[in-house]
Amino acid sequence: MSSHIVAYELAGRTMWAKVSAPSPQEILEVAPEVDVHDVPPVYMTDEAIRFVEQEPEMAVDQGLVDRIVDRWVGIEQRAS
Repeated sequence: MSSHIVAYELAGRTMWAKVSAPSPQEILEVAPEVDVHDVPPVYMTDEAIRFVEQEPEMAVDQGLVDRIVDRWVGIEQRAS
């Protein structure tokens, strides 16, 4: 199983996650609204890269996008 960087766009923001899956196609089958990268894209900030490296991997299954959003909302609430 490989780790992939997943980006989800919501309300003008990019939410990042590290997802464990055999292939990018498997991620896109359950979450076609995300972008999947094997390496950080050039537009990914250093802060986002550190975040993805520190957070636990997510499993690829139904509800992936909801878990990505929930994680980011929880982080923002803790920061405020």
